[in-house]
Amino acid sequence: MPTRLIVVGVAFVALIGFIFGVVTLSSGGDGERGNAEDAVGNTPGEEATPNTTGRDATPNAPGGDIEGALGNMTIQPNDLPSGFVLQEEQIYTRDELFQEVPTTTQVAEEGLKYALHRTFVKEDDNYPEKVDVFTYVYEDAQAATAAHEYVRAEGSGAIATRLNGGMEPHDYTSTFSGSTEGLGEGSISYDVLINTQSPTPIHALVFGMRHANVRAEVAAVMRANPYLLPDDVARSQLLRIERGSLTSTVD
Repeated sequence: MPTRLIVVGVAFVALIGFIFGVVTLSSGGDGERGNAEDAVGNTPGEEATPNTTGRDATPNAPGGDIEGALGNMTIQPNDLPSGFVLQEEQIYTRDELFQEVPTTTQVAEEGLKYALHRTFVKEDDNYPEKVDVFTYVYEDAQAATAAHEYVRAEGSGAIATRLNGGMEPHDYTSTFSGSTEGLGEGSISYDVLINTQSPTPIHALVFGMRHANVRAEVAAVMRANPYLLPDDVARSQLLRIERGSLTSTVD
């Protein structure tokens, strides 16, 4: 396994320039600057002003604007190598998501407001076969940090269950890899192998990141003989968070 991952990592570096060419950061911002600041407000009907201030992004946009704003902060097909298509998309309110997670997770997610789950697939041995991403928006940066640290402390069990089709895996291994370069201070990553005794185990690289009051989880499910690692996909997700597209403020 270690030898294969080294080969994978070397080959993957060639794609980093592609992803960074697709998504560019509007402005550098320290994620901690937004801890006590409100989002930029826009009157309903006005074009949303991109959040380049590093402030918290508050998802109080009217009606369907919430889905659009969350969508802008979550990986899209043009952030991925060609051939990936959107398989599934689901937006959640706090109450809706709480119906699907255990009580301990609900406590950690107390400050959650909205979340968006997207899954992309590609039939190609040269790339991850699936990219699974969850973007979460909270009342403030403190709430986002609490949820992010819960994932760090509890590991990737809930993510493994999600990648296993919503069923608790028969068994899995999760190796904590620490922070990933380019994903910001406090980022987390795991190398996860699900159903290890199966002829077709699920191998995924999982990344967690936070900026201001938004955090995200990115999981790339790899084929048995991958050539690429998904670090650049995770960085694209961070860039979308940092651009802070959620700027309208209406209850």
